[in-house]
Amino acid sequence: MSLRHGSMGYKVRPTSGFERDLKTLGKQFKGKEKDDFKKQIKNISYGLTQEPRPRGSDYETCPAKTERAGVELRKLRFKVNNRRGASGQGRLIYLISDEVKEVTLACLYTHAKYEKRPPDSTIRERIEE
Repeated sequence: MSLRHGSMGYKVRPTSGFERDLKTLGKQFKGKEKDDFKKQIKNISYGLTQEPRPRGSDYETCPAKTERAGVELRKLRFKVNNRRGASGQGRLIYLISDEVKEVTLACLYTHAKYEKRPPDSTIRERIEE
């Protein structure tokens, strides 16, 4: 599934780690539910082209030695279609570079997998990708 967007606002670029996360999470769904999930992620990524700091997203601190001037790490919480409770809530960790108008999708997971966020080593690896 192509998630590259950005004709008017910000350009969205998924990391290969994000693509693996998307594939892994997608395996939890079947049929129409899987299609709905993929469409939801595509809509979220498209929304980031227009508003990279939407309601429901929060500033996150970068892992040590990965801070870069003009780059901001954020986490977006969203309700996964047809899932209930905290464990069904999705999380997207991404980077914003206002200078080059780019959003880099780094990590996609559910609250069930990581209560807070993935380990700094995982985020660092995705940032450096």
